[in-house]
Amino acid sequence: MAYNDILLDSVGDLRLDGNNDLILAESLVQEINVQLRWFKGEWPFDETKGTDWFDTVFVKNPDDELIRQMVEQILYGFDEISEVESVAVEADARERKAAITWRAATKTRERIESEVVLWGSSTA
Repeated sequence: MAYNDILLDSVGDLRLDGNNDLILAESLVQEINVQLRWFKGEWPFDETKGTDWFDTVFVKNPDDELIRQMVEQILYGFDEISEVESVAVEADARERKAAITWRAATKTRERIESEVVLWGSSTA
């Protein structure tokens, strides 16, 4: 079940309407992208939450298949998702960044897709 949330734009800034008011809406795509961007240990109230991107993406030879499986697991963790149609990962260990493009079908047969860009600090 999606919950009302403040919508964000493609770079994570608040999305405003023509009157510069916040937009509240349900957005499964946004919920998924927030989950994908959530690094393990990032939330101080429960450091077990999130995904261990530092030890999978930002390593010398990242395993694209493992990363793809991790993304699929996250997507299937949402009750609304019925099928993951595609996941593509472009990881650059030297630059410590990655782009994840995904597409899925919902139980209402709606197709949703997005791209998430991950990055890490140079000191991690």
